[in-house]
Amino acid sequence: MIKKITLVLCLVGWLYSGVALAEGPDLDKAQAMLQEGKYAEAYSLLEPFEFEKSGDLTFDYLLGTAALNSGNPSKATFIFERILAQEPNYVGVRLDMARAYYEMGDYARAKIEFETVIVFENLPPDLKSAADQYLAAIKQLEAGAKTILAGYIEGTVGRDNNVNSSPSQTPIFLPGVPMFYDMPVSSLKTPDKYLGVAAGLEVNHQSSNQVSFYLGADLSGRGYDSQTSANTGTVSGRFGVNISEGAWLFRTGLNGSTSQQHGLHYYDTDGANLDVRYQINPSNQLNASGQLMRLHFVDPTLVAQNYEQSSLTLGWMYAYSGVTVLTLSATAGSEQAPNGRSDGGKRFTGVRAGWQSSLTETIGAFLSVGVQRSKYDTQNSLFLVNRDDKFYDLSAGVTWGFAQVWSLRPQVAYTRSESNVAFNNYNRTDLSLNLRRSF
Repeated sequence: MIKKITLVLCLVGWLYSGVALAEGPDLDKAQAMLQEGKYAEAYSLLEPFEFEKSGDLTFDYLLGTAALNSGNPSKATFIFERILAQEPNYVGVRLDMARAYYEMGDYARAKIEFETVIVFENLPPDLKSAADQYLAAIKQLEAGAKTILAGYIEGTVGRDNNVNSSPSQTPIFLPGVPMFYDMPVSSLKTPDKYLGVAAGLEVNHQSSNQVSFYLGADLSGRGYDSQTSANTGTVSGRFGVNISEGAWLFRTGLNGSTSQQHGLHYYDTDGANLDVRYQINPSNQLNASGQLMRLHFVDPTLVAQNYEQSSLTLGWMYAYSGVTVLTLSATAGSEQAPNGRSDGGKRFTGVRAGWQSSLTETIGAFLSVGVQRSKYDTQNSLFLVNRDDKFYDLSAGVTWGFAQVWSLRPQVAYTRSESNVAFNNYNRTDLSLNLRRSF
């Protein structure tokens, strides 16, 4: 049966090379690239023709192989399933699909496919050996726990044109007094250069195919050249559990942080989160996230600013061709101010969109844009209004992976706050160059 399928595929490939490929993908070139190990190049050559060539066994097999070996197993499973719907006994494709499931961490489905492969009659020795090796690896995973350690360290050099997120104009009229208030120069928009550092570590312990536990910590710091009063540092930690079941993934845990400013203990946070993700198909994923968080200022003169926040986010992620990811999300929440914040509590809503894409094997780009509106429930005594803020943010950049574990990321981040309380009107632009090592 395998020989017949191979003969059919070769015949189809020969016919297409003489006629259809005059205006389509060069399958001979793609196959040569795969034989040379140029998987990403082969994928880039074939992917633009997927819509019109979908269902062609030769094309689908080459595209699926390129996707699997260039680091996109979820895309590969989608293509291989398409082939097996036409030819369920194509044992090589079934083995490749099993490999894709294995690389995705879906060991249950991988085991089913590998066990299906080894029952084929007259199975070539190399295919049987490969299937047996994978089955042995899955058996070891099922017999014991698996612990994974991942982390990073990053250095940053940048320029911030508004280190204290302040307005640029003075005086400000206070209707509640009434009077004009001249803000000191130190409280106005001030630019400065800075150096930053960040590092993180997470341990993931796989106790079964469906359950894993995580424990992680991050630290970050920023030191300005002249505006040292704005220097900051934060240490945060988290722990929790991941549970996967088919297309569902649940992640829940606790988190906390402590921050300092100008070398002094500034505030602490603690919270809990629940994230739920559902994979509709290899290209589409839905997610929902709920979060509870409290912030406590250490300085007794600032405790009125303490708050308790709850929020819910609904999102959608779309992966296109294994190289581009689009995201869209909406958030709603509320904030309670138990210690008498002058503006009171607030309700907020927001939306966010994101784009990431691999431009080449080593270069990627990203863009994120969001807007949030916050409405407070207590009249501000100085401005005689209930505070109403609109906050806009945009970040964009390019990531260059110039070595296996090293990357360089130039980026720009822009934020803008528009409020009916003049103290809260400002804009801020941050340009930075970031060097990261992952491990």
